[in-house]
Amino acid sequence: MKNNSLSKIENIFIKILSLFIAIALWLFISYTINPDTTIKFRNLDISYILPNDGSVLILGDYPKELDVELYGKRNDLISLSKNDIKVEVDLRYSVPKDSEFKLSVKLPDDDKYTIVNQEFDTVELKLDEYLVKNFQIESDISDVNLKDDYYLKVRTSPISVSVQGAKSEIDKISRLYVEYDAKEFKEMNKEDEWHNISDFRVQRPLKIEYEKEPNREISLDLSQDKVSLICELMQEKNVNLVQKKVDLKVDYFEVVSQTITKPDVKIRGLAKDLEDLEKVVATAQIDDEIIESGKYTFPVKLSLPKNVELLDKKDIFIEIEIKEKSSED
Repeated sequence: MKNNSLSKIENIFIKILSLFIAIALWLFISYTINPDTTIKFRNLDISYILPNDGSVLILGDYPKELDVELYGKRNDLISLSKNDIKVEVDLRYSVPKDSEFKLSVKLPDDDKYTIVNQEFDTVELKLDEYLVKNFQIESDISDVNLKDDYYLKVRTSPISVSVQGAKSEIDKISRLYVEYDAKEFKEMNKEDEWHNISDFRVQRPLKIEYEKEPNREISLDLSQDKVSLICELMQEKNVNLVQKKVDLKVDYFEVVSQTITKPDVKIRGLAKDLEDLEKVVATAQIDDEIIESGKYTFPVKLSLPKNVELLDKKDIFIEIEIKEKSSED
């Protein structure tokens, strides 16, 4: 009985020892002998190297990730991370066109690793020239008539906007414009309070009109997507002309009479500038030297305030009659 018990104990010990020897042998083979193997690295980021001057851009969809399988020593492969593998497409010396470009997979040490399988070797890209272009803003807005020679003058600010993006898309643009419904302005007149309207601004979206259908997948960057509409209350009114006394600048002649050919003129300007303006001074433009008595007709210069426009384009004259001064004078 005693020998039987010893035999069972020895048997269990031998089995445990055998297990430890097997594990030790496996670890020795795995980490000391270091066998060759393969590991697949998935979803590696692809870097597209563009020219430093930003003259080229990529249009549409294009691959962003790549799977690569590497062969090498097991210990070397398991110590490798995804960040150690660089996948690049060099576009620095490319010209804008549709073409295939080769992928470059860069490893930390080419002697340790070999690429045995790569998801794809080339990428098809659509390249275009990067362009910045200024467009004058057009307006589909006309002046809004109010009452009694008052109206709103509507203009845009700023007058130009830059558009950035693919040259092929920018070339399709016919114009940049802004629009506004004049009915909204006219609503101000319902209570006859149009004369109390002050100058104001409203923001409106900037719109693009294309000559050809644009590629909706390609976006353009605008320096601003909204435009201010500057609305100014304008007025047209008649003002009296006041003649400035003619100065002959000679001692031996005197002015007997002077008459202006028109007593008043119609002008246009900002309502706030014309509010208190009732008369304008007219000065005769005397260029020729007067050498004898008689009647003369001279053009006039009107002393209009800044930004006030003369609507009556017909010439205005001052007629004068002069005579020699008597010796008694």
